[in-house]
Amino acid sequence: MLTNKKILQITVRSDQGGGPKHLFDLIKAMDTKKYSVSVVSPVDEPFYGLYKNLCETHIEIPHRKFSIISFLKILLFCRENGIQIVHSHGLGAGIYSRLLGLFGLKVIHTFHGIHYPKSLSDKVKINLGVLLKYFTDTFICVSHSEMDNAVNLNQCFSNQTIVIANGIDEAKYICSKREDGPITQISSISRLDEHKNISETLRFLAKLKNEKSFQFFYNIAGDGDQKEELKSLVKELELQEETVFLGNVDDVAGLLSKTDLFVSSSKGEGLPYSILEAMAANCKILCSNVTGHKDLLSGHNLYDLGNYESFKDSILKVERVSFDKKYSIESMVNSVQDIYSSF
Repeated sequence: MLTNKKILQITVRSDQGGGPKHLFDLIKAMDTKKYSVSVVSPVDEPFYGLYKNLCETHIEIPHRKFSIISFLKILLFCRENGIQIVHSHGLGAGIYSRLLGLFGLKVIHTFHGIHYPKSLSDKVKINLGVLLKYFTDTFICVSHSEMDNAVNLNQCFSNQTIVIANGIDEAKYICSKREDGPITQISSISRLDEHKNISETLRFLAKLKNEKSFQFFYNIAGDGDQKEELKSLVKELELQEETVFLGNVDDVAGLLSKTDLFVSSSKGEGLPYSILEAMAANCKILCSNVTGHKDLLSGHNLYDLGNYESFKDSILKVERVSFDKKYSIESMVNSVQDIYSSF
């Protein structure tokens, strides 16, 4: 009698973010006739409850912190329940999965963002990745530039690595035909931390306002450790009338339908969902020329990170970008399931 292949998904984040969203979309769309899915994650919202509703079993672990007790609990669960494949998402989850690989489990690891080190902490993570690659059966990168980084930084074996782009249900974001009028409503959807670099967007928009009498309204959707710092910067730049912090937004499609220009100044990405969503919503898009962004955009839709003149020149010439069906949720899920089936 045929039984479902048993998959264990591991993430050390279940708060707002592309990695947790990717995992939710994946398990929601998987073929339940072929695969039985259990999830290891923290209890953070919004995704903890969503994971628990979709999976057969949920195992709680700390948020972005390795725990030997949690590892032993996961190992025992795998042995008692006949888990065949462990799929980890992000470096923290990859520590758990690759150690499980020492006990005979097949290990698939998706990076969800890998960047050149800029600090001692970054270098430690890179060195850890070099070691962990020897305990991994298949590596997944979400973009070609992410794969280039992974290979160049010795984080994977190129002959065991495949690119599977993030995917969305584009129908959720399609809005009526837009008019090519002046840019007034600008939006960013991002975790509010140093890496996402919202401060650069604020500083550049303030300069543009003063130099060009540029009139705009800037919607910042998201939350994070840098929120109060960014609010102080808004006051310093005298952008209180132009800027609103929306917090985490459930109705992303509604926000994008009112957005003329979507902006991201991130210092690096895997393959950002927010850009895919903005493409599906037919927004004009301006992003920093970094990993992840440059896989989706080109020309005047990219500006040089940290370069105000490049930002100013591009924002006046920015264009809409058509959504490509290769970034559909169906394409992503089918490609991942093909890997599961190969074991």
